Amino acid sequence: GTTLGVSTDGGAITDVVLHEVPGHYEVTPIYGWVWGRITGAIEGPWLPYGPEPGPAHQLPPRARAVEVGLGADGVAPRLAVVSRDETSVVLEGAAAGGLVVRHEVRAGGEPCGLDVRTSFKYSGESPISTVASWSVLDHTSAEGGRGSSQHQPTAVVDDGLYYGGARGAGCIRNGTKLSDSSGPIELPGEVSWFGVSDRYFGFYLIPHEGGGALRFQREGEGEDARDGGILTRTLTLDPGTTQAWTGRVYTGENHPVTLERVHPDLGRVVDLGWFAMFGYPLLVVMAQLHALLGGWGLANDGVTVLLKIMIIQLTWLA
Repeated sequence: GTTLGVSTDGGAITDVVLHEVPGHYEVTPIYGWVWGRITGAIEGPWLPYGPEPGPAHQLPPRARAVEVGLGADGVAPRLAVVSRDETSVVLEGAAAGGLVVRHEVRAGGEPCGLDVRTSFKYSGESPISTVASWSVLDHTSAEGGRGSSQHQPTAVVDDGLYYGGARGAGCIRNGTKLSDSSGPIELPGEVSWFGVSDRYFGFYLIPHEGGGALRFQREGEGEDARDGGILTRTLTLDPGTTQAWTGRVYTGENHPVTLERVHPDLGRVVDLGWFAMFGYPLLVVMAQLHALLGGWGLANDGVTVLLKIMIIQLTWLA
């Protein structure tokens, strides 16, 4: 099953726990362990993949996903829970100027899928035009070792793949590295999807309606900052009318086959660069072995054995 944490400030999703999916392991290189024992920072035997990680937590502390914002500053309206059950939560609240915001999050489809709907109902006396937003923000540390898995904003806009954040895992493109002094970074074009990801997991929002403008932005400073994508649209409402946004969320493991089933562009988040012609077939094989053997460690061992068999065969042929 899946457990969600939802805030009454803007309806933000603050935590996703996938109880049937193990979290990612923290890799500890042997040289890091040796140095840790020498300096006293590490005790006990070397555990290459660390202790058992428990269930996967998709959003770490301080993350805020699919948060509704209003106005140029993206202020989150205060909402109240009006209904909830095992598969959904609905929040609603009145904003300034006769605007009522209703935010719905429902589980559905594949195990890691959510449907999101935000509606804006206007009861004022004359037409209004204002800015509203959806944001996905997460803590993206600038620190970490070579084997660590860094969170970072990701997006596909006008067929371009963008990575942001404090480090970008070596995949910074088009000046999208965020810092305390960088300011917002506009990503012009049609938004296919945006979210946050690391090597193994991701939280991705796929808006159903076109239009709007996406930017990468930092909120806060230093290690307390959150980086992410903010999708803004202009609301133009006549008295007595309602405008609604809908979208699909995938939050789970970065399996290319699964991601592409959710959206054709989503599999691009697994970006292997020049190694793609070799890497993608290996990922497909690993996914099949994972389903057969029930663990990524065993799947990795299986791929290693298959590669060695292939190399032996090639050696014999030579």
